[in-house]
Amino acid sequence: MKSELQEAADKDDYAGARAVIARYRERVGSDADATSYLDEVAKSMEIGELVAKYRTALRTNNKAAANSLAQQLLTRPDLPGSLRDFLQKQGRAAH
Repeated sequence: MKSELQEAADKDDYAGARAVIARYRERVGSDADATSYLDEVAKSMEIGELVAKYRTALRTNNKAAANSLAQQLLTRPDLPGSLRDFLQKQGRAAH
């Protein structure tokens, strides 16, 4: 599973990553530990997708989209602290 997810993420194929997670969800059924793990993986992929879109918005100088994506990321309680700090500093630098 990890290699499939990494391959999808490397291609910015987040729909493919979601499909991999869904396929494994079907396989594990109601196993609580496996379901919890897949939930964490899905959250990580969601953050990765938003970060990829944020980087694209910055690269294309689309400040409105970058700001919107940064705000979406900052509202997530599961956002890693280092990424939260980075986005907050970027927001302060933009003002």
